[in-house]
Amino acid sequence: MNEPLPATTPLSPPSIRGREVCPPTVWKPDRVGECLIAAFATLDRCPKSHGPQGHRNAWPSMTPGADETSDKPADKLRNKKPQPSARELTHMEAAFEWLRLLHGEDQVTAQMISHWALNVARRRSVKILCQRQGWALPTFYRKRTSGLAYLANYLNAKAYPLF
Repeated sequence: MNEPLPATTPLSPPSIRGREVCPPTVWKPDRVGECLIAAFATLDRCPKSHGPQGHRNAWPSMTPGADETSDKPADKLRNKKPQPSARELTHMEAAFEWLRLLHGEDQVTAQMISHWALNVARRRSVKILCQRQGWALPTFYRKRTSGLAYLANYLNAKAYPLF
């Protein structure tokens, strides 16, 4: 009658090797960095509303065949990027506000973190970034770590919800 309960029940939280896995409740520097990278990736996916188009042919390219029924030019169909959702745009704006906050505290660190997140979002080398900007790699990583830690502590102090 008094049988022991199983180790896991359908309503118990998942566990990995005996440790319970709960969703994170506090901001960590790594998570702040991921959000900044996602913000720059979202910015790259936003449609270009204005600005120079560069040197190109003003006429749409026409390819015979399946695209004849479409009212859009063939080059527009191939290069279509998915537009960001409203949630992604909101998160992007929030992450850029964090950078603005950090800029008021330490301009150099904010600039380094901005360049780092943009390069990682565009899959570019951080080492080449440091060489072009004239930054020493250890100094760059130290400033990046301290800036992300500052933002994480600020967000935790303000009880900013995780996303």
